[in-house]
Order: sequence, then structure tokens, then C-alpha cells
Amino acid sequence: MIDVKGLIGGTSAFGIISNDKEKGSLSHAYLIITPDKRFLGEYLKIFAELIICQNGHACGKCRNCKLVDSNTHPDVFFYPESDGAVVTEDVNNIISESYIKPIEAPTKIFVIKGAENMTVQAQNKLLKTLEEPPSNTCILIGATNSYQLLPTLKSRVKKLEIPAFSHERLFEALKDECPDADKLHLAVS
Repeated sequence: MIDVKGLIGGTSAFGIISNDKEKGSLSHAYLIITPDKRFLGEYLKIFAELIICQNGHACGKCRNCKLVDSNTHPDVFFYPESDGAVVTEDVNNIISESYIKPIEAPTKIFVIKGAENMTVQAQNKLLKTLEEPPSNTCILIGATNSYQLLPTLKSRVKKLEIPAFSHERLFEALKDECPDADKLHLAVS
């Protein structure tokens, strides 16, 4: 199985959020752009673990990381709940929930996957929360591109990019799964 956490852990986006956490200066919102639509949700989950981890850097072993991984952490919310687009009702939920103090963690996290499909009405509704974010709240917005996002929304978040992984990085992440290097090179290509 591919070591997604290892791949993400080596990105500048992971380093930036990790550094922000260590300094105690997490942004209220991050826009994470990656062309990898298939793993976008997994990437966002890793960033949520990073922010909420009790041991520092998305250890995957502490209570918070395990709860995030199983989508059961009481302070981490994932949108949309189905495979559709984020709609106004989702944003209404984010807004109302963001003003309630976290239950277990120091920060409440809202994860929005596929923001490029977010309706214009939902984006406009989210702007107020991005302009005046409640304390102890972080919004992770993931998208495969930012073209459909409103300029006003993009101006209120910290934008991070995860480019496509190089052939070499993918080969290293998968080499334990396939002992035949020639076949693996072909597959990675």
C-alpha cells in the first residue's frame, strides 16, 4: 500500500502547516490545491491530523489521530457529507458549529473537500466566517484547482500547493509493494 502520509509529510505544504502549529500561529484557513483528485480527501485528513495531533506531527497513534482517521473526532467535520458539492446548507452548519467551543481538542477543524465544486452561494456565505473567524477554528479547503473559487475567498486563506509527485518520489513510496523494479517503473510512469 502506498505510504500517502510519507509522501505528504515531505511536501512544503506539510512543512508550512507544521511550522505554523509549532509557532502557535495556525492560520484560520488553508486552501490546499493538488491535481490529485483521488487522494485529496486523504491528504486533507492528514493535514487535520497534523493540526490536532497530541504528539506533534500526524503520528497516527494518539487518540486524536485515530479519531480523525476514522472520521469520528467530535471536533473535526468533513464536508460535503456525500460525494456532491458543498452547498449553502453545509456552510450554514460550518458557521453555526464554528462558534461552539471544541470538545476534546484545542482547535475545531472543518475540512472541505472538492471546493472547486462549491456553489457560488456557499462560497459567499463562507466569506463572513473567513473574514472574522471564531477563535480555535481552522478551515481546511481542498481543491484540484482554484479557478472556480471566488477571488474574495482565495484572498482570505493561506494558499498551499501540492504539485504532482515526481516519478522518483512515487517509486520510493511503492518500492516495498513491488519487488520487480522494471514493472514498478512502468506502473509509476
